Amino acid sequence: MHKLRYNAQIEAVWDSLADQARHELDEALHKVCLDPYNTTEAHPTDGPVKRILTLQHTAVTLLVIGPPIERVYIRTLDALHS
Repeated sequence: MHKLRYNAQIEAVWDSLADQARHELDEALHKVCLDPYNTTEAHPTDGPVKRILTLQHTAVTLLVIGPPIERVYIRTLDALHS
């Protein structure tokens, strides 16, 4: 299982999300930590390390570091408004 890492700015955005969006993100990121390559899409220009997760309420850019370190870093978190 990959460990999730993010900075204070990401945490502030995450905390500001509506309950439904935060719940959706929590569940999705748990799945990402279990299997980052099958739960995200490769970034079009940055190969397998930079990944994209698009949900109903949020869009996330991730950096996935494989074995032996196994980390998932949230680089950007954007709330999607419909």
